[in-house]
Amino acid sequence: MGSSTQGIAKITLDGTAYTFDLWSSSTQYKAPVFSKTGLKTGRHTLKIEWTGKAHSGVKKTATKVNIDSLVVK
Repeated sequence: MGSSTQGIAKITLDGTAYTFDLWSSSTQYKAPVFSKTGLKTGRHTLKIEWTGKAHSGVKKTATKVNIDSLVVK
């Protein structure tokens, strides 16, 4: 999930926004980024956005967002 080319992602769940810095000095696989428990049964809205922003102190080109999988239980 994380790597030195990754940037900041924005995840919005049911109208509440969270930002996640996906940058890492080494490549990480199957690293969880976001988890939410305790949601009521029913319809939910999930939005994942590329912000175009980089981790502070790294190359401004490190803005990729790569999501390997999405699990909904």
